[in-house]
Amino acid sequence: MKRSNRPPTNGHASPVRLFLITTALIFAAEALVMFFLPVLPPLSLYEEMIIDSLLLSLLISPLLHFTLFRPMVAEVTECRRADEEIRLLQTMTQTIAESKDFNTALEKWKGARDIAGHCLC
Repeated sequence: MKRSNRPPTNGHASPVRLFLITTALIFAAEALVMFFLPVLPPLSLYEEMIIDSLLLSLLISPLLHFTLFRPMVAEVTECRRADEEIRLLQTMTQTIAESKDFNTALEKWKGARDIAGHCLC
């Protein structure tokens, strides 16, 4: 069986993929705006720049929200949850290491879990 040299993504998009998606979305939105601008009545250069910017912002904002912002928020939330679990495991390990036996550590941990809000089953 041949192994891939690519790192596992764990369901997350790579930075290169996100960059390409963002570039493609901005390109497509700007192309759509450029096709729409000639339909409007003649505008001054400044009016055209403002309308172009506004339309591009209106088109790209929701797309970027769903393709970049929401996945990043989910990633940050997952990292925070994992960090909490690591801290909990560090506390458990320290409690065990500092106790004379496992039962003593378990008793100390039962008191600490009430403070932490976790269940040790």
